Amino acid sequence: MKHPSRITALVCLLAAGLLASTSCGSADDTKTDTTGTAGAVDTTPQTEAETMPAFLDSLGDDYDFGGETFNMLIRDTCKPELIVEEAIGEVYNDSVYDRNRKIMERFNVEITYQGLADDGATWHKQISSSVMANDGAYDAVFPDYWWGVETGGYFLNLLDYDEIMDFEQPWWTSGWNDNAEIYGQMYSAVGAMCINIYSNTEAVFFSQSLLNELDLESPYDLVRSRKWTLEKLSELCAEASTDLNGDGVYDMSDDRYGMYYDLQSGRALFPSSGWITSTQQADGGYAYEFWNEDFVQLYDTIYDFLWNNTGVLYSTDASPAYTAFLNNRLLFLSQGLGITTGLRDMDTDYGIVPYPLRDENQEDYVSYNYGTYYIAIPKSASNPEKSAVILEALNAESYYHVKDAYFEINMKEKFSRDEDTQEMLDLIIDNLRFDFTFVNEAATGSIIMYFFDQVAGKNANISSAYEKRQKAFQAQLEKLFETYADTAEQG
Repeated sequence: MKHPSRITALVCLLAAGLLASTSCGSADDTKTDTTGTAGAVDTTPQTEAETMPAFLDSLGDDYDFGGETFNMLIRDTCKPELIVEEAIGEVYNDSVYDRNRKIMERFNVEITYQGLADDGATWHKQISSSVMANDGAYDAVFPDYWWGVETGGYFLNLLDYDEIMDFEQPWWTSGWNDNAEIYGQMYSAVGAMCINIYSNTEAVFFSQSLLNELDLESPYDLVRSRKWTLEKLSELCAEASTDLNGDGVYDMSDDRYGMYYDLQSGRALFPSSGWITSTQQADGGYAYEFWNEDFVQLYDTIYDFLWNNTGVLYSTDASPAYTAFLNNRLLFLSQGLGITTGLRDMDTDYGIVPYPLRDENQEDYVSYNYGTYYIAIPKSASNPEKSAVILEALNAESYYHVKDAYFEINMKEKFSRDEDTQEMLDLIIDNLRFDFTFVNEAATGSIIMYFFDQVAGKNANISSAYEKRQKAFQAQLEKLFETYADTAEQG
């Protein structure tokens, strides 16, 4: 898969655009004390320090690493999420700074880092060289998931450290990590440190002003009544589109469109419709069981939506779409949540809703994330126990403070325009789902991306196209499981 440049752009925008605010504590800032005198209830408001436990994790104060370093290999573009040099009075920056400072003081370590360019081949080479030399250069590494570094044999099995790293806790992203485990081996994990889990989650933005001008149904009401479907979205897009300059040709720079998609936001259409590529089997492996008449019908529906509705535009160049949205010539813009940083100065109101249901029979709204970096401990780490301890503590702190600073304060309170949008943001994040073949994309031939890529390429005959690729996809899946099975047998 060609990784889109917008990920880098959005991460940079995110780092630059977050606003200052007060620090955010736990969701419950008060407590009721029913101990002591029978029948007495103390409802005195408590401070955050009084309500929060001494340690957010279960590690206690038993670890002291004697001033050793904890060195991280990170993507250059993700530095603001993992390392900041000083507190500067901005809520997100300072939450990262405070997190790291607290962990350094608690465990007597010095958190350091080495940045590396966003290039998969470079990452493979750097990590491979370190492991081969057993140089102890990195205590933890944070590659992008789609580079497939986790299948290179460079990393320790994180489940061997599950007495320290408690993957049942909410600061670990179970939906992702469950799909990263194969035959008792999990070489990478995603946790609350990985802010891409929020910024790269796809959603539908809409122009409230244009909606009002055209007197169209409220997407909020449609979502709540479960009538927010692909068919309804298609209808609204058709109603909104207009050849404003009357030249008989639709063009984003001059006319009004209903909706815009690019490659990643288009790829979300299949998963958000409830499609699951692979199904877990009794032995812990997975099999492709999706190919049937119903799936072909879904493909045809998405193809028709994208190419046979003049109100819907697909393009790999998002710039004209952003301009049109900001100028109320685009009703719906489908993008990752990270673009909220770029919309905060939008003069007119906008809203955010989840991707639509395939139809009203779909059980839940489903949110799609187009990728994240993950966390791994290289085999050459000088002290794997130290790595496990620091990662557990960093993710716990991130869950309770950094996540809140990003999502609760900045996205919900600063960047969203109303209570409806805040409600929808919760719905979007709460319904974030992951597919096994997506988490393991590099090893499965990007099958979950394949079908929308065929739509984008205007291939109306998916049966013929898939027939040519089916055996190759199956072979790649089998090879992945053979690799993990062989490793499990070797101990």
